[in-house]
Amino acid sequence: MLNTHSCRFVKLDSSLQKDIGWRPEAKHLLLVMTDQPSHLALDSKLSGIVVPHDGRCHLEDNIYSQTTTMEHPTIAQLAEKLVENNVYSIFAVDQLQYRWYEDLLDLIPGSYVGRLFPKASNLKDLVVHAYKKLLSDVEVQIGLEDSQAQRFRVSVTALCPDGSTVSGNTKCSGVRPKQTVFFKVTVGMIECPVDGGDRDVVMSVRPVGFNESVSVRIRQSCVCGCAQTGRCRDDPSDCPAETSACRAHRSAAVCSGRGVCKCASCVCDSSRLGNIYGKFCEMDDFSCPYVKGLVCGGHGQCVSGECVCLPGWTGESCDCPVSTESCVSDDGLICSGWGKCVCGKCVCDDARRSGAFCEKCSICYSSCQSHWSCVKCHLSKGLGSDALQLCNHSCAPAVEYVDDITELVRGKYCLYPSSEKCQHRFLMDLASDRPQLHISRHPVCVWSRRYFKTFLSTFLLTVTLGIGMLAVVRQLLRARNCSWQSNPDQQFDHSRKVMRVHLCVQ
Repeated sequence: MLNTHSCRFVKLDSSLQKDIGWRPEAKHLLLVMTDQPSHLALDSKLSGIVVPHDGRCHLEDNIYSQTTTMEHPTIAQLAEKLVENNVYSIFAVDQLQYRWYEDLLDLIPGSYVGRLFPKASNLKDLVVHAYKKLLSDVEVQIGLEDSQAQRFRVSVTALCPDGSTVSGNTKCSGVRPKQTVFFKVTVGMIECPVDGGDRDVVMSVRPVGFNESVSVRIRQSCVCGCAQTGRCRDDPSDCPAETSACRAHRSAAVCSGRGVCKCASCVCDSSRLGNIYGKFCEMDDFSCPYVKGLVCGGHGQCVSGECVCLPGWTGESCDCPVSTESCVSDDGLICSGWGKCVCGKCVCDDARRSGAFCEKCSICYSSCQSHWSCVKCHLSKGLGSDALQLCNHSCAPAVEYVDDITELVRGKYCLYPSSEKCQHRFLMDLASDRPQLHISRHPVCVWSRRYFKTFLSTFLLTVTLGIGMLAVVRQLLRARNCSWQSNPDQQFDHSRKVMRVHLCVQ
């Protein structure tokens, strides 16, 4: 259905008529595609149109015939028609109008709104996703006659498969096939009818989107035989023998509102959810917290609204095992020694750690110093086979002893100062989820005397080489100068005709 601004909800209201031809057992799905908001009730007041919509179809040739005489339908009227005809409504709207229709979801049961891409390219996926979402939501609607609705107080609590029991919640989301949803409906009468009669009132309980409903007949007791006027009042002087013994205290409801008072004792109602018992029907075995759809998680009994856990279980919902076996890691430690076991699961002491046993920490072992305590423990135990078991409390990574650490090529090389003069080399392998350490069995030691000897020998060698090089250069220069004595080179100055003789100075 692609509608314009003026008659969108009118068409939606009129589309729910029987002439559409829906089969009673079929799922009724109504798709509305639009890029505009819609008119609502009271939009026509500025035009002087004040006649409320009568909830009937007024379309002639796809045109709303009562535009100038009757208001547009209200959201309540629209929701009533949708629930009455078991219709799911899907609003596929433009991005700019998404927020406008999103505000209607809480007012229209069984509705869904989705963003429609340009050219409706995602229409198929939107409808499929909406249909699955609507089927996974289980919601009930309570219906009373308009003339009787103000006299009764109705409270609905949904008992969802995930264990949530929020008072006033009439909807469970994410329900999978073959899962069961329970609804606890409590009805209280605020006042008796004006005529004082005891006419039964029928209340309907209808799941949204399903062609099914349950009619509940409410029997009201407003005619009291002991009162002259035929109308009971909340006064202890009226009928004290019949109700005072059935109240926990003066202002409490008779039999806690869950039973009838007969012969000064409470006869508790029966419930499909469980048993109601107690002197004033104040106790039951189903008002406790639910875990995975089971009362007290199936590990306890509900007594007076509180779970009494079986041996081996604890917690408000009896969902926490006392045993810590599920928290023991492969090294035999609880949470690898880095956390506590809470309700059968590891809670890590360090926020940087993760994993089912707090065994993962990609940044905890990035520095060499973070492994010094582990290396120290293994060195103090002599690097023997017993050290691998004794040092588990201080070593998160797996440890291996090697003779030649230089043969390992993957990892980061580190040094641990085991003493003032010795160091132990180890290698960190962080490639796996759990880091590994490879510790060398042989330390690297250097002594202070050896430092002095090394320096002295280096110094003497440097001086000796320097003196030797100077002697060689000096000897070469002397040999060159002496060559002039044996073969004097005579040079003549042509201008002065003077002969110079170079002599070798011994």
